[in-house]
Amino acid sequence: MWGPESHAVDAAVVGMLIAKLRAYEPALVDTIMWFVTHNDDEMHRVGSEEFRVCRALREVVLPRSITHVGDGAFYGCGSLTSVTLPDLLTHLGVHAFFGCTSLTSVTLPNTLTHVGERAFRQCTSLTSVTLPDSLTHIGFQAFLKCTSLSSVALPESLTHIGDNTFRSCTSLTTVKLPDSLTHLSDSAFHGCTSLTSVTLSDSLTHLGGSAFKGCTSLTSVTLPASLAYIGKWAFDGCTALAQVNMPPVRPVIGDRAFEGCPWTWPK
Repeated sequence: MWGPESHAVDAAVVGMLIAKLRAYEPALVDTIMWFVTHNDDEMHRVGSEEFRVCRALREVVLPRSITHVGDGAFYGCGSLTSVTLPDLLTHLGVHAFFGCTSLTSVTLPNTLTHVGERAFRQCTSLTSVTLPDSLTHIGFQAFLKCTSLSSVALPESLTHIGDNTFRSCTSLTTVKLPDSLTHLSDSAFHGCTSLTSVTLSDSLTHLGGSAFKGCTSLTSVTLPASLAYIGKWAFDGCTALAQVNMPPVRPVIGDRAFEGCPWTWPK
């Protein structure tokens, strides 16, 4: 275990230890825990690619002074099973935990407003993620191919879900979009083959192209009265979709939006 647990660690010392870890991993250690006490006021960030491909890293406890996790900070840490993020975290960089294939759950703190692009992409063991009420933005491909993720509660503060955010989350069964969301980006839930229930927000005006393409377990969906546009291929290949509850005013519908569905829009 890399410590200490009861003494403050100088930032320069941490940097030296990280350098050694890079030089000798994965043989240097088996389990690493990063503890820094509240007395260490100089440590506010984990730098970009700081622990990239540290294959032996199993547990990370970030000190409460950390506000910034840099791009690719824990990219490819394939043995990482547990991460404790500090309560003051305001920035989670792109690719921060990309490819952490052993990570099973994560709780994001209430100070966080953005999740960076591809932040948890291909975390294939991730079954649970807790999103804070402060969250407004989930970046492009943030949870793409998180194939064990079975449910996610999207907070009412959320205003943006990026393209391909939950694409190929093949264990995801239910989705409820918050009323704060007016625009659903392209391929947001493309290929979520276990998805059986979708609740669209009452304020949704734009449903992106391929948004639910290939969701082969989806049987019904209710389109809100606010919906003005359905992108091309939005429900393409939803082979079980037999019921669509239509809004009173027909939205603009892109090419092949319901291609391959047993349900067809009435003429």
